[in-house]
Amino acid sequence: NNNTGTTPKASTAERDWKELQEIIAIAEKSRDYDKVLTKIRKIEPSLRGSQWQVEAARLKTEYRKKKRERMEGQAAEKAFAAVKSDLASDSEYLRYNEILQKLGDALRKAPPGSMISAEIVKARNEYKSKYEGVASQKYNEIIQKINVHIDSEEYKPAIKIIDYFFPKVYRNSRIWKTSLEPLYNRCVEKTKKS
Repeated sequence: NNNTGTTPKASTAERDWKELQEIIAIAEKSRDYDKVLTKIRKIEPSLRGSQWQVEAARLKTEYRKKKRERMEGQAAEKAFAAVKSDLASDSEYLRYNEILQKLGDALRKAPPGSMISAEIVKARNEYKSKYEGVASQKYNEIIQKINVHIDSEEYKPAIKIIDYFFPKVYRNSRIWKTSLEPLYNRCVEKTKKS
């Protein structure tokens, strides 16, 4: 009798564990984490008391997390895809706040540290910096004209120039908040006094 002391239960556990490793290798390529979870649930009884019991429990937690992240990632990708067409069609920034909001929503759906999360952040930063760039350019084009009027105490023409060349759509910009808005408000105050 050359029985090496392996009970039938132990060999079943070992066979099940090896099968699980094969399923994991395939699932990692296809990202089908349900297959892994199903297999773990199926073999848990045979692994009980074996050297693989603890590792199987750890894998179950890991693949539940991967499955959740994959679902979150897909939801974020879907949300981001929807915003991409908005980004492409909104060259006038008429929906600036709405698009930033949608990008924020897509980002909240994305698993932290994921590729999709990085893509959304990059798109948001590019969009914001393009917007700020256009606003700054508009500011640079008109600031001389405005200052000439203000120096001459012609506040109404200054207001008209700002309203015409710097429409409300650009008033979410830093240049508006830091430079132009204080100037605008001062002109409005002065016209009230006169």
